[in-house]
Amino acid sequence: MSQLVLNRAVALALAGDGNGLNLLKKDFEGAMKGGPNEDAFRILTRPEQAMGLIDVGTIRSRVAEVDMFKKFLKEYRGGKQTPEKPTS
Repeated sequence: MSQLVLNRAVALALAGDGNGLNLLKKDFEGAMKGGPNEDAFRILTRPEQAMGLIDVGTIRSRVAEVDMFKKFLKEYRGGKQTPEKPTS
């Protein structure tokens, strides 16, 4: 279901339907929390997006930002959890 809600958010953003995005956010924000599409949903339903200031390039850029940040956090956390090997 999370993917369907995200697809709807993308469609509304591309259509410039700010009212639709606001309603979608209101109806599904709680359900999307903690799910696999939470970050993308949050980005697509930001207030500036709801005002129709978004296009395909912006969507791709924002989703790429989220992906890069997730990768960074994963690598950072992985590095923090792995003890350093002593150099002799």
